[in-house]
Amino acid sequence: MPPFNKMLDWGETLGDTGRWRKEMARKITLLPAGAYFVKRLDGVGGISDADLLSMAFAEIAADAPVSADRLKCGVYRARGGSATAFGAVDTSAFGDMGAQALMEADLAMPSFCALLASGLEDGEYFFLHEGCVCAARLEGGAAADFAALDNAADAEKAKEELAEFLGFDARGAAAVELESASASGKFAEFSAKISGVEGARREMSWRAPLAELALCDVRGADFLRAARLSRRKRRIAACAIALIPAAFAALAAFQAGVMLKSREIAKTEEELAAMEPEAKAIEARVERIAAFSDLARPNPTPLELLSKINAARPDGVVAASFSRKGSSFEIAGSSDDLSKINEFVSKLRNLPGFADVKSKSDSSKSASKFSVTGTFKK
Repeated sequence: MPPFNKMLDWGETLGDTGRWRKEMARKITLLPAGAYFVKRLDGVGGISDADLLSMAFAEIAADAPVSADRLKCGVYRARGGSATAFGAVDTSAFGDMGAQALMEADLAMPSFCALLASGLEDGEYFFLHEGCVCAARLEGGAAADFAALDNAADAEKAKEELAEFLGFDARGAAAVELESASASGKFAEFSAKISGVEGARREMSWRAPLAELALCDVRGADFLRAARLSRRKRRIAACAIALIPAAFAALAAFQAGVMLKSREIAKTEEELAAMEPEAKAIEARVERIAAFSDLARPNPTPLELLSKINAARPDGVVAASFSRKGSSFEIAGSSDDLSKINEFVSKLRNLPGFADVKSKSDSSKSASKFSVTGTFKK
């Protein structure tokens, strides 16, 4: 019979009615019990879970036949402030369970942890399931003595051997045969048949908080971090796959919108092309009207030009001559201060109707002769 490695699923639903739903199986892995050695811890009711697990590891490592770095350990709190510490060599702690199956499980614990969580009275018990036979003496809910055999072909013979090894009467011990285990909400639920001394069998069931069973996980903190990361990646991938149809629908809607906009743009371009000849004709008429307006606007008389030039002329600047040819003009004169000439040119440039105003000067010791040229715009 193969090693005991039953995988127990519990469903986790994402979403509500009317939304996409995805079942992600959470798994409890029950590991072979024969590879584990057990030690009872007393007076540990007041310490934290982290300290309890560290203490369990230290106690198991003290009696282990291998170095501490090769151990896989766990612990289960019992009533009355006691606990059961257990451990196994890393090469046999998981039986034939593959790394991927361990990575996918949410909890991996030895099968006898179900017996420890049963709340049975103190006494001697056999615990059986799928070829695995365990013998334990419970005191205050913790295992004071423990031994187990995996792949037992003859359960009765295995009981006798284990009872002889532990030193108790096989016929006086009750046998608990686990039939089912599942998880519901925050609890693990178990059902079994228990056979008493008289041989009568009766049904029994019990439940234990999953948070209490978390300390029974023997995979180690590093493995658990990697497992959580792996599960997170799988869930993200599942969400991404579930969103693919929505993404395609959004893409199709976007493409439809682009096609609609393209048609609207093409229609607008056609309308603009049809309006272009009329727009060009209107533009030509506007240009002709502007030209007529320029022709109709009277040119300023020389007297008006001289009046504007004289108003812009600073003191110290003498205008000797003024000439005009078409829209161009030239002013010649002199000044005893070159800065006055520059001021004169600057004022002319700022006058409305004057453009391209430039100056040339010829300085001497007594005065600077200058000429100013420019154009006049209507």
